[in-house]
Amino acid sequence: MIQSTSLEAYYRIKEDGLLSRLRFEVYEAIVKIGRPITQGEIQEYFFPSIKGAGGSVGGRFSELERRGVIKSIGTRQCEITGNNKLIYIPTNELPVNPPKFKSKKQVSQEALTKAEDIKKNAYHIMPLQLDAEMSDIIELLKQLIK
Repeated sequence: MIQSTSLEAYYRIKEDGLLSRLRFEVYEAIVKIGRPITQGEIQEYFFPSIKGAGGSVGGRFSELERRGVIKSIGTRQCEITGNNKLIYIPTNELPVNPPKFKSKKQVSQEALTKAEDIKKNAYHIMPLQLDAEMSDIIELLKQLIK
């Protein structure tokens, strides 16, 4: 049974259009089923026509979870696959924008900048061996960015 606060959040999300169309369709299916459900069950019961696309519904689960409108509460045997799978329920939260994912190149560039700053600003207290190691780290980061 879905909690009344989760229903309040659902109606607000629906009325205010706080989720994109496909995200909302998946979210609405989770709310309407009224019990903990797996990705495979949602796929089978509500979106059977996109079966071969696999990631279409599964990807939306990840997005909805990152936005805080659904959460995993454990595992159970999926009625469709027979395997133990995560089960999800709606939360009583409105969606939030998740933090942006950074590419490996972006992370490497940030690490390079920090390493160069450390080497530049700590030269007067850094032993020569550490200075050489920082130079090695900087070179490795530069290789990652290429």
